Amino acid sequence: MQISKWKIIQFLMVFLMIISSSILKPLGGWLGETMNVRLVTVILAIVCLLIASLPAFRKNRYLNFCTLLICVVIIAAYIYSDKTIWVKSRESMSLYYVLLAYPLFCTLINQAWNLDSMLNTICGVTFLSYILRTSISLIQKFSGVLLYENIYRECAPENWYRGGFLRINPPCFTIIIIPIALYMIERQVVARRKVKYYLLIASALAYSAVIHGSRSVLVYQIIVLGCYILFKKGSSKRKIAMWVLAGLLVVIFINSTMFSTFVETFTNSTGEYAGSAESRFASVWFFIPKFLQSPLFGTGILTGEEFTFILPGGVRGHLSDIGFFYTITQYGVGILIFDILFIIKGFKTALLASKVGMTGYQYLAFGITLNVLLTGINIDWFYPIFTPAIPVCLAVIEYIYQECRSVANIE
Repeated sequence: MQISKWKIIQFLMVFLMIISSSILKPLGGWLGETMNVRLVTVILAIVCLLIASLPAFRKNRYLNFCTLLICVVIIAAYIYSDKTIWVKSRESMSLYYVLLAYPLFCTLINQAWNLDSMLNTICGVTFLSYILRTSISLIQKFSGVLLYENIYRECAPENWYRGGFLRINPPCFTIIIIPIALYMIERQVVARRKVKYYLLIASALAYSAVIHGSRSVLVYQIIVLGCYILFKKGSSKRKIAMWVLAGLLVVIFINSTMFSTFVETFTNSTGEYAGSAESRFASVWFFIPKFLQSPLFGTGILTGEEFTFILPGGVRGHLSDIGFFYTITQYGVGILIFDILFIIKGFKTALLASKVGMTGYQYLAFGITLNVLLTGINIDWFYPIFTPAIPVCLAVIEYIYQECRSVANIE
C-alpha cells in the first residue's frame, strides 16, 4: 500500500498539535521538557517543508512569500545579533513554526486532510489541555500540591498567582479556538454533536477569567463571540462598522488605567491588577525608541534581563507587554510586514467568502483574523505560548481563500 506524502505530513501535524498542547508532558521523559518540544517542532517543520516542496513546489505566492520572508528574518537575526549561536537558535525557534504553514496548506488543498477534521483535532487537544491545566491549578489551590512544573512554568514566573489561583498560561490554540469552535457548531447537523463545542467555548472563557486571569484575552474572546452573533443575524455593513468601532473602544478602555480602577471595584485583589496598564505604556515608551534606532533589523535577539526594565518611579515593564512589538522590536520590519500581510489577507478572505455566499468560511476567516489582531495588542502571536497556532492561521486562511476563489471563478 502506497502512502501519500500528504498523509505523512498529516500524521506529523497531528503529533505536533498534541505535543504543543502539553498533554503528553505528564508522562515525563524527553518530550516532557518545553525546549525539547520546540526543538522537535523545528526539525519536523523543516522536514515537512522539504516533503511538501519536493519534487514540485506548488505555486502559492502568499505562503511562498511568507516562508521566504521568515527565512530572511531568521538569517538576518543570526547575522546581526551579538548572542552565541545556541542562544540565537533557542530564541528564534518561534519563527520556524511559520515553515509548517505551507505543508499544512498542501494537505488541505490536496484533500489529504479535511478542514473540518483538522479543526476538530485542534478542538480535541485544546479541550484536553484546558482540563489538564485547570486540574493542576485547582489541585494546588485546594491541597497545596504543585504538579507538573514543566506545564505551569511554561513562559511563566515563579509564584504566579491571581485571585488565589495558580496562573497557568493557556493552550497554544486559545488564540483562535473561539472562532474554530463556533465554525464547528455551524457545521453540525445533529444538535447533540454541538454540545462538546459549546463546552469548549465555556471552558475557554472560564479559563481566561479564572485560571489565566487575563482580563484582555477574556474581553477579546467575548468580542469575537459578539461578532459571530452579528454575522448570524445578517447585519448590514453599517452595523459591522459600528461593531468594529465598539470593539476598538473596548480595546482602548481595557488597556487604560481607568479599567484597572474599574476592576478593583469588583475584586479584593487590588494589587494584582494595579499597575498593569502603566507597565504596558511604560514598555511602549521604553522599547519603541530602541526599535526606531534600527528599524530594518530591530534590536537583535534579546534575552533575560534585556526584556525587562524598571523606571525611576518603580514601574516595571517587560517587552512581552507590548503585543506585536515583542517580535517586531527584536527582528525588525520583516515581522511587521508579515503581520500586516496576514491581517490584510484574513479580512480580504472573509470579504471574498461573503461575496460568494460561504458564510461559514466568512466567519471563520474573520474570527481568526480578528482574534489574532485583538490578542496581538497585548500578547504577540510569536510569543512562545501561541506560536504553534501560527501555521494553522496561515494555512486555514489561504485554504479558504483558494476555495472561495474557485467558487467565484465558476460563477
